Formats: sequence, C-alpha cells, structure tokens
Amino acid sequence: MHIFTVFLGCVIMGMGLQACAHFRDNPCDLNKDGTTGNEADVVVFRESMGATVGDPDYNKSADFNSDGAVTAMDFSIYLDRCF
Repeated sequence: MHIFTVFLGCVIMGMGLQACAHFRDNPCDLNKDGTTGNEADVVVFRESMGATVGDPDYNKSADFNSDGAVTAMDFSIYLDRCF
C-alpha cells in the first residue's frame, strides 16, 4: 500500500507527483471519502465492473479509459495509477 500526502492541493505519492487537483477530485478516490488506495474504493470499482453507460451500476469514475464500459482494462489502469 502506498502512502499519499496532500500538499497545497496536490497528491504526492513517494517522490513523484501523482495528481495535482483538489483532493476530493482525485480520480483514485472512487468513494470520495478523501482517502485513496483503500478497500472502500475497490468496493466501488467492483460494484461497477461490467457496467456500461446507461446501466444503473455504471460509475463514470471507475471508467478510467473513458470507453463507456467498466472492464478489466479499467481495473488495470486503476491499479497502475492508484496503488
């Protein structure tokens, strides 16, 4: 698990900059609780898996490649960017 730090609105992971946006808008924080890389975010992702635009379970935040479907590719991108 990585440790994330918020500094002047930027999310820092280790020695590199992960995202520089308002923290609550961090794309890795799928449940919008202000923390990233936790089980609650993975649960939100899992609930969206297989859903497409128009499905009640579709979550645009979990569609990391913006192709209109939450798939294993999105989960791979999520893991790469957020863990």
